[in-house]
Amino acid sequence: MQIFVLGMHGSGTSMLARLLNMLGVYFASEGASTGSDQENSNGFWERRDVRQANDRLLQASGADWDRVGSFSIEKIPEEELKRVQQTICSIVLELDAHRPWFVKDPRLCLLFPVWRPLLELPVCIHIYRHPLEVALSLRERNQLSVPLGLALWERYTLAAFGATAGLPRVLVSHAKLLEFPVKTLRWLAAHLMELGVRGLREPTEAEIEAFVRPGLHQHRLSVAFSARHYLREHHQNLIELIDSGAILQCGSDDLPTVSAYTMDLLAVHDSAGQKVAQQMEKLRENIVAVEKTLEDRSWRFGCNIAALEKTIEKKEVQLRTLHTAVGALQRQFQQAEALRDRWQKEFAKLNEWSERILRDFGRVLRSNRWRIGNWLSFKRAGEQSKEAHRLAQLVASRPRPASGGRHPAQVQSSTAKRKPGGTAASTNEQHITFKETANPAKADVIDVSPYSILFLMNLRAAGGGVNSIVQEANGLRKLGAAVQVAIRRQDESFYRERFPGVARDLFYVSESIAELIGYARQFEFVVATAFKTVRTLKTLLEQAPGVVPCYYIQDYEPNFCQPSEANYREAVESYTLIPEICCFAKTRWLCETVAQKHGVHVHKVEPSLDREIFFSDDRSKPGTPFVVCAMVRPVSEYRSPGLTFEILRRIKREFGQRVEIRMFGLEPNDPFLRRQPVDFEYKVLGILDRQGVAKLMQESSLFIDASTYQAFGRTGLEAMACRCATILPSEGGISEYAVDGVNTLLAAKEGLKTAARYSIERACASELQFFESLRRNIGAERSIRRKTTKVQPGAPGAARITSHDEPRGFVTHPETWVGRGELGRARPYQPTITSFRQFINDQHRYYHECPTKGGILIDVGIQGHLRREDALKLYEMAYYATGDILEFGTNRGLSTSILARAISDSGKSAKIVTMELCPELAGQASRTLSQLDFSRHIEFLVGDADASCQKLVDAGRKFAFAFVDHSHAYGDVVKACHHLSQLLTPGSFCLFHDFNDRRETVEYGVYAAVTQTLDCNQFEFCGIYGCCGLFRRRYV
Repeated sequence: MQIFVLGMHGSGTSMLARLLNMLGVYFASEGASTGSDQENSNGFWERRDVRQANDRLLQASGADWDRVGSFSIEKIPEEELKRVQQTICSIVLELDAHRPWFVKDPRLCLLFPVWRPLLELPVCIHIYRHPLEVALSLRERNQLSVPLGLALWERYTLAAFGATAGLPRVLVSHAKLLEFPVKTLRWLAAHLMELGVRGLREPTEAEIEAFVRPGLHQHRLSVAFSARHYLREHHQNLIELIDSGAILQCGSDDLPTVSAYTMDLLAVHDSAGQKVAQQMEKLRENIVAVEKTLEDRSWRFGCNIAALEKTIEKKEVQLRTLHTAVGALQRQFQQAEALRDRWQKEFAKLNEWSERILRDFGRVLRSNRWRIGNWLSFKRAGEQSKEAHRLAQLVASRPRPASGGRHPAQVQSSTAKRKPGGTAASTNEQHITFKETANPAKADVIDVSPYSILFLMNLRAAGGGVNSIVQEANGLRKLGAAVQVAIRRQDESFYRERFPGVARDLFYVSESIAELIGYARQFEFVVATAFKTVRTLKTLLEQAPGVVPCYYIQDYEPNFCQPSEANYREAVESYTLIPEICCFAKTRWLCETVAQKHGVHVHKVEPSLDREIFFSDDRSKPGTPFVVCAMVRPVSEYRSPGLTFEILRRIKREFGQRVEIRMFGLEPNDPFLRRQPVDFEYKVLGILDRQGVAKLMQESSLFIDASTYQAFGRTGLEAMACRCATILPSEGGISEYAVDGVNTLLAAKEGLKTAARYSIERACASELQFFESLRRNIGAERSIRRKTTKVQPGAPGAARITSHDEPRGFVTHPETWVGRGELGRARPYQPTITSFRQFINDQHRYYHECPTKGGILIDVGIQGHLRREDALKLYEMAYYATGDILEFGTNRGLSTSILARAISDSGKSAKIVTMELCPELAGQASRTLSQLDFSRHIEFLVGDADASCQKLVDAGRKFAFAFVDHSHAYGDVVKACHHLSQLLTPGSFCLFHDFNDRRETVEYGVYAAVTQTLDCNQFEFCGIYGCCGLFRRRYV
């Protein structure tokens, strides 16, 4: 049933509406009500859309709620009447889904004839209140005189009873409702049920009495108030007709007409009100004009302020650049003065030596030996002198100083060279050469402007990690980069003795952290090399935010400490201490370990091997005894020194004199050896430098590493390079180069091939490519941040993947970003979720191996256009989605079937809401998915995607993954992007199909729409896979 509450303003319609709601009659959804105010704290119980429709009708006829003297339905323009009736039809259609329902608005007394033709089963409830109480209420609320209030009551009351004649209707007394609320409400419910209203509930007396309180009866008639001064005969007659109930039996023609006295009062009020309305309209126009003027001026002021801010920012950048340049010049001047002092000392020594040489040369010339030798040389003057020829070659091969170059770290020195199987040719002299560009011979490796890189090694350490840093820093110099390694003054002698062949200026020696930071701020990249150096790097960033922070992860350092130690906490925090840090490592194991444990993306670079030191000579290995060597390092528990010692002991006791045991990594007097059994013979070689390790490996036939794990296991690779068989641990990064039964254990020949794949040059080239990608991506990101707030990913900052709110780990792939000119370039599938390696299960693998059409699009029995990479990413995202899934564009159901299959395989009860504009395609997809038994997972929405999204937003729906593949037109994708921030939960993902498409037409504008619309403060770029772009909703 469709219930209408009719009564004059101030007659108690709001109270009656609330009581109907208690009976279970539907009112409206949340947010549709006009609310309450000081006049009616319990609420008006009027729908906003009903009020707006009725106001439109009154205003179209030139009337208002209190200016109704000349109102009639015929004065409403026909076009406006039709438009409003369409709105009313929509309201009624929505309400009919919740029958029985009620609508309440005093204006319906006049406008019910407009509503009546659009209704099926209306029931009207008239509420009657004494007209003088109504007039007194209007006088207080709207400052209307009592006679005018009585006139309005008469006009509304007669119009309401005339409009509802012939319909089921009930008359309720306002006075009885207040005096006997429980009895009166039950009487009303019984009458409504007699009229066919079903589904009512019976509220308790406590509920009714809690709402209907004596305080609600305001403006009650008092004895002192004289009614005869205001009530005229026609008023009395109408009151008697209503009190007797006879008015319900009157037809529209039987009712009395509005009195002439009433019409005159209303006409006078209408005239005055019309003038006020015109004045108000002019006032509103003036306010709009003033606001527009203020807005224009504010806009101009805002533009001027923005321009001034940009100018100030530009000047500040120039000032900082000048300060940096001045600082660099001052440092160069100080270095030049130090160099001058050093040269003056050298010149003084040379002067002393030259005087001594002159004295010696004079004695030689006067000697008999010189006279005889000079005569013999004269006799052989025509012969070729081998010594002179070798001297000429040596002089010609020396590098000559060159001018130019400004960076203090762009230096080069001659270093000792060793050819496999040969001897070392060395020189003690250093030739510092300032270089403008990289060596042309290396131009095929990478062609960019010189890099400035500083490795932070402000701690004392010995091991493969330190070797990697020093030898790769030296290798990066050979590729044209300006590189230095920062060490402390107290560690200088330690490192110079350990690396005697490198140029002295490769190491930058600092006296304090403050001095180091002051020097480091001039570099483009500053690289932490151990967890202790990350905090130093953070302090540097606070003072020099322009530096790109990097972390060269050598090992998983929390393994070196106990969880209760402070170092353990510092090691764990080092990976996330600097959110924007760019991490890289030499093994996949390290990359995956850090990603899984801390959610940090680590870039993979090539490992290095110094093949000038570690190489296979032509000498044969000794047959007997068979030399077995091993590193025993008691200070590192995870290197398993006790287990290594026991293995060597058993080998020796088993094979006796046929084997010789050699240990290195500890001194002969180490306390560890005193705690071990002494029942076998072995040699302790001490802590060896790199040349010592290479010599040992060339003399040994087997190298054993019994560590619990190895992050890389450099010594194993160095042993392979020296043609030494290896036994290595299976855990950790050994798998980077070691294959069980192929190049480890006894297969030393394959070990040589493995070692041949690694070199310092190859490792440095991969590191330069890493730094080059950082420079390109960071430059792009900074440019974009200056120009727009929209998303333009690709920078390492967009690759941050740490979030403690995440239920699982994930990685991003910022290196897959393409610019507009590179669209269409193929991008392989890579996992985003770190819970699996390559494939989640056999079904996921199937999409990698399934048949294709034309070698590109998958062919699984359902028509559609998806690449293998697209299908793999769709399945992965749906499988790990933590809630419902939203799909833009069902088409024939290909992508929907992949999403549904992933949900089914994961065992979740999530729903897929899929939207399709074309009913025929939606029907075909529904039949296909029903045959696959996926219907229980899918909810179809047929119609425009923008309207469907708005319905989902209004309903409060949220989704954990969205796949956008409906219209690829720019405008439609922009609309979808606007809705995503409202529909996706924080931490969820969104995949855009044909994001990586080179077509830029009206039909294909996905790339432009996404990059220009998605807000980078709410979404981050995760990667491109196939032709799809993946984005993630950020946590606020």
